Amino acid sequence: MLELPLNERPREKFIELGSENLTLSELFAIIIRTGTNKKSVLEISRDLTNFITKENNFYDLTIEEIMNFIGIGKVKAIEILAIFEISKRLKKFEQKVMIFSKSYHVFDFMRTDFIGLEQEVFYALYLDSKCRLKLKKKLFIGTLNKSIVHLREIFKWAVKISAESIIVVHNHPSGISKPSGEDKELTRKIKETAELIGIQFLDHLIMANDNYFSFSDSEEL
Repeated sequence: MLELPLNERPREKFIELGSENLTLSELFAIIIRTGTNKKSVLEISRDLTNFITKENNFYDLTIEEIMNFIGIGKVKAIEILAIFEISKRLKKFEQKVMIFSKSYHVFDFMRTDFIGLEQEVFYALYLDSKCRLKLKKKLFIGTLNKSIVHLREIFKWAVKISAESIIVVHNHPSGISKPSGEDKELTRKIKETAELIGIQFLDHLIMANDNYFSFSDSEEL
């Protein structure tokens, strides 16, 4: 079994530096615990991390898919999936209490939804009168143009759940958050429709890796 040098051991780093200073691979290594004769626990964890970050919805992974990785047996696979389930439930709780009063609140909340995506995905957040989330809805997948984004689909849910306001969010897989002409035209149409039916349109965020563009912050809304 391959052993890690003391300064690379995730548990020791966790104690010395705190959890926030460990990579995702190092955090997985704490759960997986041991490596094999061929791979260290960190190598196994990196393989797992690379796979998970490419998945559109890693919450749907099965025990068998996790067990495909060398060094991860049934017990470890169950433990990893249990952590995913805890994360999902805590996220639902967070949605109920989180207030979206600033653009960075939205960015922090949505950033994990776009990890590893290679195409554009469009979400709408429907809020109550206190800017608390009532519903998060993935509405469209693909390049944002007239044939993909339908205003009626965006506002159908707003009317259905009696939302007071909406925020829309989509990603640029290119890593460049600058809005395109199509993004600006779509934002204008959403704003006009929101005003027409009496719903506040608070912001349109474009997510790009670790940065974002906010139409509201830039005063283009």
